[in-house]
Amino acid sequence: MACAATGCVAPEFDVPIEFVVPEGHDSFEGLDYLALNADYGAGRFYDFWLEAPASGSTWSIPSIPVGDTVVLSFDGLVSDGLGGSGQIVAASGAAGPLPIGPEHDGVSVLFSRRGRVGRLVGALDEGRIDPMSAVLPDGRVLVAGGSRGTDDDGDPEAIDSAAIMGVNGAAGSWTFEPVDPMRGRRVNGVALAISDSGTDYDGKVLVFGTLPLLARRGTGVTVDSTETELAEAQDIARPELFDPTDGSWSDPEIDAAWEQESARAYFTATQVEGRILVVGGVVYLQDGGGLALQVASETFEIDLDSGDVTELGAMNDIRWSHTTTLLPDGRLLAVGGANVPTTQQTYPELTSVEAFDLATNTWSSLGSLEPGRADHIAASLPDGRVLIAGGLTGIDTVTLGDSWLFNPSTDSFADAGEMVTPRARATASVLADGRVLVCGGEDEDRAAVSGCELWTRGASGAVGVWSAMPDPAGSWTPRAGAAVALLPGGEAAVFGGLDAGGEYTTDVLIVRP
Repeated sequence: MACAATGCVAPEFDVPIEFVVPEGHDSFEGLDYLALNADYGAGRFYDFWLEAPASGSTWSIPSIPVGDTVVLSFDGLVSDGLGGSGQIVAASGAAGPLPIGPEHDGVSVLFSRRGRVGRLVGALDEGRIDPMSAVLPDGRVLVAGGSRGTDDDGDPEAIDSAAIMGVNGAAGSWTFEPVDPMRGRRVNGVALAISDSGTDYDGKVLVFGTLPLLARRGTGVTVDSTETELAEAQDIARPELFDPTDGSWSDPEIDAAWEQESARAYFTATQVEGRILVVGGVVYLQDGGGLALQVASETFEIDLDSGDVTELGAMNDIRWSHTTTLLPDGRLLAVGGANVPTTQQTYPELTSVEAFDLATNTWSSLGSLEPGRADHIAASLPDGRVLIAGGLTGIDTVTLGDSWLFNPSTDSFADAGEMVTPRARATASVLADGRVLVCGGEDEDRAAVSGCELWTRGASGAVGVWSAMPDPAGSWTPRAGAAVALLPGGEAAVFGGLDAGGEYTTDVLIVRP
């Protein structure tokens, strides 16, 4: 190893670097080599090339000046890929920035061959944007609805088809089994896999909501439909239950009064034990003497056992394209969103943050998060904090790359680092080890964004680190309006969306973070 330094300064320390395979990840078996680069900036770096390393092996980086920050990156070539000709055959990853000083005895880098991506070409029979999805108890994924194209008014053309996708990323294989369609065309609704509710819904998927009348980031909103179309939209949007044991759809016994509220989109739905909380969104309804689209502030509770629907306390702000996240203390956190679909614009974005206390049935303001944002991601971390990242601001003209951590114990936000690529409408999944995988999305020009990136919590309260997922075999295809499903084996399936050419892709990306 050699120091390509342009002026190393004393005092200096040898810091051992231990490479560890995390529990549940791949071993070093099949790893041909490991290359490591330690970069300190200002032209100073160290390069390693290690042949056939073993887990637990330790190498030392010498001559590290006190107080420096080092970014470790590594790249390894493995002899096997995800299976099948043309699949990815490389692994790499990154760690840092890591503070280096006399108080550090050494650092450990979690190494895994899981940092790979594979593309299952033509895995879907029908490409679609904004599909609804839910992971079934056996690990397969229900894919339902979404849209293909727009109608004469520029509104999304929703579809009613559904299918079950099974993926075995380790073997590079998949199954795709069409099932009966839903009762009607749905887009921008919600599919919830119900579990631990203590009701007959457990193991099934509840699908509800639809509004194929409003394009996200549209330049204007025109309501020129009829009362008959309103009634049809409300009927289609009623909750529908999918049973994966026989592939059937049925009508759950939910209060008929919900039909008047059902034609909504861009809302959130959260299961809290035996209840579903529906918050905000854009609602299509009869308003006085005519039809209207209204942004909602209401919170509704659907009791899965009795089927009763109860209107709870309203938010302080109306909002759609927002996020809600269930906190460890039982509150529901609402962040951002847009609040004005009008004939002029569908934004601006909200800065306001508020939380709903289920015990007192009240929403309380928690201040603001600047700048205002919509179409961002919110991920609930194992330690109870919430990661907020990306989104749109400036009346949908700027794509954000900042990220923030909300701490429910102090109701405050802290900087969580800058994303590698600013993106809106991305998908996010929290991995078993606490990292957050963010994939796809679009930029301010509505162009599809390529690739995924990972957020890793910083040590000892340090700012978190965003790192791009590697793609040495070029499997990535840019896509906007995709969905992601975290599979039981630790892989993530990214499917649906528009590619860089504006086509509805049928490829499925299998990410092994």
